Amino acid sequence: MKYCPINALLNNEIYPQIQTIETSSSFNIPSFSIIGLPGPEVAEARERVRSAILASGYEFPKRRIVVNLSPASVKKHGTGIDLAIALAILSVKAKQITKRKIFAWGELGLDGVIKPAGQITRALHAAWQSEAELLMLSEQDSVEAKKKYSLIQRSNRFQTPGPIIITAKDLKEAFGCLQENRSSAIFDVAAENANEYLRKDNEREEFLKNLLPLPLSVKKILGVSAAGNHHILLLGPKGAGKSHATEWLIALQPNSMAKTEIERLLISELVGQNTGVNSNVRRIGPQARPASLCGSINFSTVRPGEFSLAHGGLLIADEFPEWNRDSREILREPLERSTVTLTRTKQSIELPAAFTLVANGNFCPCGGWPSNIPRPRTTVRDSSHPTMKISKCRCSNKAKQEYLFRLSGPILDRIDIILSLIGTTQIQSDGQEQSDLFEKVDFVRSKSIALLGKPAGWLQPQELEHLLRENPSWREHLESFSYESLRSRHKLLRIALSLAFWDKLDQPKKQHFIEASFYRPERFSYLQ
Repeated sequence: MKYCPINALLNNEIYPQIQTIETSSSFNIPSFSIIGLPGPEVAEARERVRSAILASGYEFPKRRIVVNLSPASVKKHGTGIDLAIALAILSVKAKQITKRKIFAWGELGLDGVIKPAGQITRALHAAWQSEAELLMLSEQDSVEAKKKYSLIQRSNRFQTPGPIIITAKDLKEAFGCLQENRSSAIFDVAAENANEYLRKDNEREEFLKNLLPLPLSVKKILGVSAAGNHHILLLGPKGAGKSHATEWLIALQPNSMAKTEIERLLISELVGQNTGVNSNVRRIGPQARPASLCGSINFSTVRPGEFSLAHGGLLIADEFPEWNRDSREILREPLERSTVTLTRTKQSIELPAAFTLVANGNFCPCGGWPSNIPRPRTTVRDSSHPTMKISKCRCSNKAKQEYLFRLSGPILDRIDIILSLIGTTQIQSDGQEQSDLFEKVDFVRSKSIALLGKPAGWLQPQELEHLLRENPSWREHLESFSYESLRSRHKLLRIALSLAFWDKLDQPKKQHFIEASFYRPERFSYLQ
């Protein structure tokens, strides 16, 4: 006979599901077995659970105990299932029957103490989605659970009320809550507390104060890229400021939208990644290979790659021309569709990968300045910044040509902005204040979401065509430019929209389309 099934987190997909712990007890030779494809750490839960029950002052049932993990066709992983198994066994012993849907997540120590099992966002998401009435967690998870609850509430992801969250320090207290039929949370949850998890503006400003100034023209296009989620490629010789411009882009990233932040946390917690501030910035070097970028899938688990881990944030591709060709070309799908498709013999799965690509690279293998590209002036009036000496290119013409030709046309076509840092020596230390720049980026972001529903860089082709049908003047402006593909036309419109919002306008003018065309690959002869 089975009593009081308890639910727990099932970690086999990006979007978490639940597993049900069903326990049966019968008169037979005393034994304790766990069935339903338990992983090694789940199978070891037998000893942890038995010791925790005895340490909590309860008697372990002297019967044949069978714990079934349903669905039985999926392999189970994680130590967070310990608490659910122990509560199910104690419910059998007490012959406690309840109609409430209970969700428990926590690791048990041998002394009965409930330890954090991590993945609070995933556990809360699964409990909320399954309409569980009660969620039992470790006492140490109370602060994090409060923040994650508020974040999910703020994202409007579910239309149903969230579960009641109860925390306990040990197994005895947890089972006591079930016996008392407690229906009130240990703490109150306020939706406004969700902002505590998102990056604080003052922290962002403090980070930016440590950065050196940039030319106003470069600062503007970096701000447009950050506000509109536009993919950007930074090219220039060594010492031109590519890495420094990348640090500015990191600092200028607006606070994530609650919905995007939830998706990022679900992905990062699945692989045990740090989920703190700025953890959605992923730096990838030339050693990256397709398997690590896309992720992997096998019989029972999905492991997201760097593309999915960067969801909602930045994917920084250092020394992009030096990347393996397959690693560069595999960017086509996430840059176009914001997803990654993993296909194996028995299944196919689509992972979210809506990141902003920030790639950088030199003009040639030696990192010098090729003779076919005009050099900037090397005089700087600001005494706080020394004159930059540009080394001559030592590469042959064939080597220079082959180096930039590694960037294929389809990849360049998918990048919104190409910025050649050839004027970074003209630094103006008395330029726009950092706080003003933050406000400008946040303003452009807010305006884009208010008018378009999302950042301009995330607009889909069908949405852009709909905008062109409703605004014939935009189509006329675009027809005055020669673009190589329909995708290039859409890129021009996306950038023009962000530039118009930067100028505090609701609609782009002709000058915005002209300025947008300056950042497209067709304007750079050395990339053709």
